[in-house]
Amino acid sequence: MDTAASPLPTVIDEHKDLPQVHAINILKALYQDTSLGCGVLQYASQGTVMAVTGFASSSWAVRNASMQLFGSLVKRMLGQRRGTDDDREMNAINAMDFFNSYPALHNFFLSHLQSTSDSVSNTSLFSPMSRPELFPILTLLSNLHPCPEANER
Repeated sequence: MDTAASPLPTVIDEHKDLPQVHAINILKALYQDTSLGCGVLQYASQGTVMAVTGFASSSWAVRNASMQLFGSLVKRMLGQRRGTDDDREMNAINAMDFFNSYPALHNFFLSHLQSTSDSVSNTSLFSPMSRPELFPILTLLSNLHPCPEANER
């Protein structure tokens, strides 16, 4: 994970391979490997933080690898999409169970959403493209089911 999170060179030549991209792709392969079972899930929070952070990279290759890593993590944490005959969208968990399983993501998501809210409040011109890491955060949150207690009210 250290290599994947290491800073990029100041000048990026998109024709050369970056060690960060290879490291992110290796992590993606580890999260996709079903033989590792739940063992890799203990590192899912760290991987998600890395993937989300990678969305804001100046390197296209890092952004691309981060998007693939994020997709693998979502499938691993929330479950695979069911067949077309099934009414349920995913084997998803509710928000409370998700954040109980991955508590580090709660503070990470909250801080990103709060800083975006603050920047929107302080400026009249806000572009979602100025905060590309919001897309994976909002995508993941939109796939969580409501807590059962919320349905009882």
